[in-house]
Amino acid sequence: MARPSNADLRAIDDVAATLLTFREGAPDAIADCMPTIAEIFEADKTLFHSLERDGEGFAVPTCEGIGFDGHAFREAFRKVVGKTDGKWAVYDPSRPAAWDRNRIIDWDRLRPHYPEHDPPPVVKALFVPFRLRVEEQVRALICDGPSLLGWLGGFWSRPPSVRAKTTLTRLIPHFRRRLLLERATRTAPLMRAALHATMEAIGAPAFLVAQNGAPIHVNEAGRVALDRNGADVRERLRRAVQAKAPVGMNVTPVVATGAAAWFLIVENASPTLEDKAASLGKVWALSARQRDVLSWLAQGHCSARIGAELGISDRTVEAHIAAIFEKAQVSSRAALVARIASHDGG
Repeated sequence: MARPSNADLRAIDDVAATLLTFREGAPDAIADCMPTIAEIFEADKTLFHSLERDGEGFAVPTCEGIGFDGHAFREAFRKVVGKTDGKWAVYDPSRPAAWDRNRIIDWDRLRPHYPEHDPPPVVKALFVPFRLRVEEQVRALICDGPSLLGWLGGFWSRPPSVRAKTTLTRLIPHFRRRLLLERATRTAPLMRAALHATMEAIGAPAFLVAQNGAPIHVNEAGRVALDRNGADVRERLRRAVQAKAPVGMNVTPVVATGAAAWFLIVENASPTLEDKAASLGKVWALSARQRDVLSWLAQGHCSARIGAELGISDRTVEAHIAAIFEKAQVSSRAALVARIASHDGG
């Protein structure tokens, strides 16, 4: 595909800079960009809309049109998609096909997938009244994985220029970043509320902590624990993040692309010998079968019982026990159980 002119590259860079700037309460960045995009497209009509799942249908947070009554189209569009589910025309807005994501698509590519006879309801309700012809469109479905974020393109009564197609291709990643930012901003209050409700429902002390173990969000039970013995709790959180297999705490990494990991730590009421044995099995790098044997040993069972439970011979059990003794650096079962009981996850 031909390289855009220097003037077009500067215009695309200006659009990208506008899309990457987010100020709460400021005029909509996408609306500001649309006249520039329409000028480069040289289309009869230029259209962008975002899309989000809303109950059984969809919501349209943003819809901008150039070359036709964009406001009227937006209102009609919201009425239609608010109660429409399933495949619209060529694509399913709930999950567009892989070939139809983040790339420019023209009528030649759409034609084999388009219904031959009766136009779909969305086309009847929107394209026909606003004189948008499906065979004149070149567009891109802007997606995050299989999730549809928005539609950007135009309608031409003549074949669109290479300039228009090149510009559309270059705009896709910039619009994708913008739409992901807007979605995150809209959902952030709900996500915070959901986090609070979920952690309060846990009951046991629960802590969302940074990589150094510092608490970021704490439920009520966790606040009580911090009030009673803050220094000890903070030290245990720090050790839980650093430990390979902490005892008495369930540690779940919370990971997002481009951000340092946090950890959700939930305290167990009281770690059992089996919990401690499972932890030490990881610390000592025992095999899966050795960890099974260690678990039964922690419960006080003899070799014959362990062999019967695991379906292996007494001799094999004894061989596993010898290997466990060596890795645990003990010489007897009593010493092993004592070692398990004293383990604190450090």
